[in-house]
Amino acid sequence: MRKWIFSLFTRKKGKPLTTTTLKLSEWNIFPFGELRAHYPLTSGETYREDFLLPALKTFDTVYVDFGEIISPGSSWLVGCFGPLTDTYSVEELKQKLKFKNTSQVDKGLIWRYIRE
Repeated sequence: MRKWIFSLFTRKKGKPLTTTTLKLSEWNIFPFGELRAHYPLTSGETYREDFLLPALKTFDTVYVDFGEIISPGSSWLVGCFGPLTDTYSVEELKQKLKFKNTSQVDKGLIWRYIRE
């Protein structure tokens, strides 16, 4: 799957792109569950490890687009975004990580889980 998602990224005249958008709907329209061990195809941990972390390592800014999906539950948000502070500081994430097509409530929850 990693090869598939990164095939969506293109380069212009040999220069790396600094921004990308990860569309959740292209991965799964019903993301749920926190841990890969319990929900290997839909969990927040799966998405974080297979898509989000590689994108954060490759690009300066990563937009996560929640459009066209059933809103993920809090367990998915915890599994996807909470452990990011194992790799990045909260300040780095504020610069690198952006969100599209999601509510202010969900954005607030995501940042709360990142800080905790």
